Amino acid sequence: MGNKTGVLDNIVGQDTAKSILINFVEAPVHAYMFVGPAGTGKRSAAVSFAASLLCDQGGCGVCAHCRDALREIHRDLVIVERDGPQISVDTAREVVRLAQRSPSVSKRQVIILCEFHLADEAASALLKTIEEPPPGTVFIILVDEIPSHLITIASRCVQVPFGLIDEKVIGEVLIGQGVDENLARQIASFSRGKLDRASLLLSDDSFTDRMKMWSDIADKLDVAGSTVAKTVDAIFATLESLTAKVISAHAAELAALDAAAKENGERSVSGRQKIEERHKREVRRIRTDEIRAGFAELIHSYYEKIDPDFNPQSVSIATRRIEAIEKASLALNRNPNEEILLTSLLFELANMQ
Repeated sequence: MGNKTGVLDNIVGQDTAKSILINFVEAPVHAYMFVGPAGTGKRSAAVSFAASLLCDQGGCGVCAHCRDALREIHRDLVIVERDGPQISVDTAREVVRLAQRSPSVSKRQVIILCEFHLADEAASALLKTIEEPPPGTVFIILVDEIPSHLITIASRCVQVPFGLIDEKVIGEVLIGQGVDENLARQIASFSRGKLDRASLLLSDDSFTDRMKMWSDIADKLDVAGSTVAKTVDAIFATLESLTAKVISAHAAELAALDAAAKENGERSVSGRQKIEERHKREVRRIRTDEIRAGFAELIHSYYEKIDPDFNPQSVSIATRRIEAIEKASLALNRNPNEEILLTSLLFELANMQ
C-alpha cells in the first residue's frame, strides 16, 4: 500500500483538490484538469501529484523519483510551457510525439501542460492524444478557466478545482511557521489568496512601501507624459528589487547543486537546463503576481474615490478605470512587454476625466 499523502502534503489551502488527488494516487486515470485562478498553487500541486505517480511508494517524498520530480528534472516528467502568447501547434505536435514514449525509469510518464486555457489550435491537435494516451502516460492540464474550445477536452479529464486561498488560512499557515501574528495577517492580506506570494513577502521588508506606491498612483497621475514615465520607472525599480532577491536565491541553489555534484564525482548538475528554465519561469510568475497585486491596490484606490453620494459621473469614471485595469491584468496572461502594457494603461487612466 503506497503512502496516501506524502508529497501531496505540500498542497496547502486546497483541501478539495488534495482529497481528489489522494484518491487517485494508487489507480490514476489518463488525464486530469486543474482549474482555478493563476497563483493558487495549481502548478506546484501538479508537480507534487506527478511525483506521487512516479514514485514506487505513491509519493514517499524521499526517494530519487520524488526528489527529481519535485526539482522538475525527472526523466519521465515533461512540463510544457508556452514560449509566446499561447501553446503553439508545433509544441502540441511535439507533445503528441513525447506521449508515445515508454517510461524511462519509472512505471509511467507524466506530462504537465501549463496555461492550457491559452491553447487554441494546439488544443485540437492534442485532443485525440489526451482522450486516449498510450498506456503509462498521464496528462495533467492546468487552466485558469475552461473556455469553449476546451469543453470537449475537459469532459475527458478528471476536473480538480482550485480557488484563491482564504486570507485567514494563509495567516494561520504563516503563524504556524513562527511568524508574528500581526505581520502574518498583514502579509496574508497582501498575498491576494496566493500562498507562494505570501512566502515571498515574508522575506521582503519593503512590500508595504510598494503597495503604498501603487495605491498613490491614483492621486499622482496626470496627462503629462513625464509623470507616467516616472511612475513606470518607479514600478520597474521595485520589480527589479524584488526579483533580485529571488535570482540570488536561485544562484545559491545552483551553487549548492554544483557542490553536491562534484562531491558525487559528477562533472555537472543533472538536468541543469531544466532547473534554469524553472528559475526563469519563477521570476516571470513573481513579476506578474507583483503587477497584479499592484493593480488590486490601484483598483481599491479608485473604489475609494467614488463619491460617497454616488454621483453618476464619479461612478462612471471609476468603473471605466477599474475595467481598464482588469483588462490589463488579463493581458498579462499573454506574457506581453511589461513596459508597454503599464505605460499604455497609465496614460489611459490619466486621460479618463
